Amino acid sequence: MKYPVCLDGALNCPPEDVGGIRGFYELLKILKNKNHPEYSEFKTWTGGYDPLKFKIDTVNRKLLTYKSWRKDWEY
Repeated sequence: MKYPVCLDGALNCPPEDVGGIRGFYELLKILKNKNHPEYSEFKTWTGGYDPLKFKIDTVNRKLLTYKSWRKDWEY
């Protein structure tokens, strides 16, 4: 193969503006606990984001377009 392929994964990518890796782990902690005071606020903000909803087929479809956008990263 001459293109990248995802072989495995565990979690859905973080939502935009989550605050980096620290913010992502905080989000995961909050979404795991329906009794957390910020649960409903975060659930609304993320639009029903499900961290366990990882779809390898979707990732691989997006990777097929890699060739068309990688030139933007090259110097």
